[in-house]
Parts: sequence; C-alpha cells; structure tokens
Amino acid sequence: MCRQPRVLSHHVLQALLIKENVVSILLLNGLNAMVTSKQLTASGQREEQRDDLVEHIFTAFVDVLVKCHQFPDCLSRVLLAVIDSSNGWNLFDTITVIGKTLTVPIWLTAIIKQLKVFTDRVIEPGIQLLINKSTAVPASTTPLSEFLNDRLPCGCRPLKTSSDDGNSGVKDLVAECMYSVITQLVSDIHAVPHPVVVFFRSAQKMLGQKGVKCPFRSVGLKVLATTLRLALSNLDEISRVTGYHPMEQNFKENLNMLAECLYYVLTSSHCERGSGAPRTASLFMKANRNWMLEQVETVTELFNCESVQQTDSESNENGFTDTFLEELYIAQCQSLSGSKTAQKSFAVVQNFVLNNVSWILSQLDCSAVFKDDPILSGTSFDESSLVLDTTLKASKSKDLGPLELYSKIGNAEICQASLLDAKYDWTRLVSADVGLGFVSFRNLLSNRPDIRDCGSVDDANMRRMAEALRKKYNRSQDVSVKSFSPENVDVPHSSRTLATPLV
Repeated sequence: MCRQPRVLSHHVLQALLIKENVVSILLLNGLNAMVTSKQLTASGQREEQRDDLVEHIFTAFVDVLVKCHQFPDCLSRVLLAVIDSSNGWNLFDTITVIGKTLTVPIWLTAIIKQLKVFTDRVIEPGIQLLINKSTAVPASTTPLSEFLNDRLPCGCRPLKTSSDDGNSGVKDLVAECMYSVITQLVSDIHAVPHPVVVFFRSAQKMLGQKGVKCPFRSVGLKVLATTLRLALSNLDEISRVTGYHPMEQNFKENLNMLAECLYYVLTSSHCERGSGAPRTASLFMKANRNWMLEQVETVTELFNCESVQQTDSESNENGFTDTFLEELYIAQCQSLSGSKTAQKSFAVVQNFVLNNVSWILSQLDCSAVFKDDPILSGTSFDESSLVLDTTLKASKSKDLGPLELYSKIGNAEICQASLLDAKYDWTRLVSADVGLGFVSFRNLLSNRPDIRDCGSVDDANMRRMAEALRKKYNRSQDVSVKSFSPENVDVPHSSRTLATPLV
C-alpha cells in the first residue's frame, strides 16, 4: 500500500477498519499511552506542543470513525479497547465528576468535540434566556422600588423565614433555564451520531461486566451531562455561540450555577443533601420529579435500545466479494471527501499512518514476512517511537519499479528480447514430462472454455483436437500423463502443432 506510486486512500481506510480494527486500536492505544505516561512522570514536565498534537491526531481518528456510517461498530470497538487498556471504567461511576475528581481523558475530549454541534444547539435557548434576564437590570445598581420593598415602614429589614431566600429570583431564573435546556436536549436527542449511540450502548454493557454503577444505567446520559457542564463552564465557547461579550459578574455566577445544577439533575434521581448537589438542583428535582424522570427515560431508552444494531464488519467482509469490498471502501472515502472537516481529518490520519508503517509492522510482528526489508530498520515496540507527524513524507522503503521487475524473475535477470526471438520446439516441449500428475493436468485442461464446450470452437481442426483432448480427459485416472502427448491423440498431423497452445 505505502509503496505504490500514488497512495490509494480507500486502501488506507480499509487497513484501519478490517480485522476488528486492529491497526486503529494499536495506534490509538499508543497515543493514549503517551498522554497517560506524561501524567505519571515524576518530573512534572509538560510538553504542551506534543500533547496538543496527540489530541489533534486522536480527534481526527475519532472523527473519521464517526463519519464511517457503513461501519457504525468500529468506533465503539476502538474506544472500548482504549478505555480498557487504560483502566478508565471508573470514569462512569456515579460518584465520579469528570473534570473535577478526575481529569477529562483524551478519548472523551474527542467524543465531546463530535457532540459540539449538538451541544451548541441544546444550550443556546438556556443561555439566551439567561442573557435576557441577567442583563435586564444592571448588576451595579439597585432600583429604589426594590430597595423600599426590602424594608419595613420603620426602615428595618424584615426577618427571613426558613423558606424565604434572598436569591429566590436567581434560583427561579436558573430553574427556568434548566427546563429550557432539558426540553431542547430531549427534542434533539436523535441528532446524536449513530456510531456514538452504538458506543454508548456497548460501553453500558461492559460496565455490567466490570461491576461499575452508572447513573440511570446509561453511559450516554452521563457523557451528555458532562459535555453540557463543560460547555457551560467554558466562557470562550459561550461567547462564540451567543456573541455575548464582555460578560458581567452576575451572568458568570448564574452560568456556573446552571452548569452545576444541570449536571446533577441529569445524573441523580434525588439530589439530596450530602450528595454535593446545589440547593437549586434539589428544589428543581423536588418540584419536577415526575417530569424529570420522564425526560431521562426518553434519553436512556434511545441509548440502551436493543434495536440499535451493531453490524459485524468482520462477518460482512467474509461474506462479500473482493470487488464489492473495493467499491464499498471507495464509496466510504468519497463520502468522507464530501465534508470539509472529515476530509481534513482523514488527511491527518492517512499521513500519520503512512509515517508509522514500520511501527505498525513491528507491533503486528511481521518481521518474518519483511525480514530483509529496510522498512523495519530501527523500529521499536515502545509507543514513544511513534512519529507524531501529519505531513506526508517520502517512504524510506524502496520504490516500486515496474520496468525493473519486468526484466526479472525473482532475483534472476532476464532478457525479454531473447525470449521473444527464441525458436521453440513446441511439440517436444509438450511431449516432455512437465512434472504434472494426471489430476493436475486434467484440471489444467478443464479450465479452458474450448475444452468444456467444443461446439464453441469455430475452426474445424481445432474443434477436432479439442474433442480428442476431451476424450482423453474423460478417461480413468490410471492413465499416465504420457498418454496425453500429441502423438497419442488421434488427430490430423497438420493440426497437431495448432493444438499445443491449449496447454
């Protein structure tokens, strides 16, 4: 593949998807190990440029797998292998708050980026409502009417009861925003890419084997809740989505409260005291428990639905012809080129794969096949030897030379002109023992259409020779190969030389 004069993109894609995605798993496990080893180093030295490049390549891989709609199970197979190799199943635990108690892993960052368009559409109604209500009254001034309403006729402040709260207006605003965001979430839930839904369902099945309890038994709901919380906590992204800048302090506080409350109402059915949930989230769940459980059930039913089929790519490949698979991968590459982001991602993935062919072959233990090949020189099994380069470079292996191979048989030099000008005694060559048994020689003849159907031969002499050979062909198996020589075939002498091309 990498030695061709022009790299065929569908061959690269096929290499990433076939054999249960073993090449993709190897590469992404290597990238994930580079980030994990960096976090565990005692020196604490951070290589930001390398980390950004690793994240960029990893995200490109996930983007390509998500866009491969003909192979929706590939994303889940690859990501589950990455999670399992890094022992990251505790991220889905109920008590774990991703981004607080644990850092966001690289694979989840890639998934969050795939859900970015969906997330922006979900949070926009709540943010717009928050902007309109937060900026209705400037934060630095207090209206006189509000000041007088907070005072008794004597000028003293009234005593507050246990149910009275000075922030009730803010809490009502946050609750209204939560209602708006959750309604939009349920309305657009079918916009989540199908390969991502398949990953959510596969990961939930694995949690049962690992003994990890996930909120509402739905990995997808926890990932969505984490995605929304991180999106609402990123002020730069909020400015990009809404164009609202600069942000006032009361808006930032309300936005932070909305992010925390939204996360807890989506990942907890009680939000009781001591659970770490904000009071606003507890009050919202108490007032809207039945409605909230209905919305959560709608989401979890989609993510855990048994009708979400996972196509077995390996069984499909075994049942399809090579020609059909070739056309299938070509069509998939053409669909990737239809999207600018997918096209850029696939270019990154393709160049990264071609620059690490030697590393991939060393991981697959192909040394016996490529024993004397310079492509394996200087390779290492360690993931640190991965080349983090997404620009296409010339291959270190020897280029394919068709004209040079045309003049060789194996390692022996041949002269084409001598072969063409040589005078051959075809009768003697065919009469000689070619080392074939009768069965092999009979199979060789049976592959010719003029032997199988003598009536299709136009020339009368050739038809008679074909019938004679077919007669010999139908004899018992104890006949020796020698009896198949042209001298033993009862045909006119002038036609014997014409019969020799049949062999």
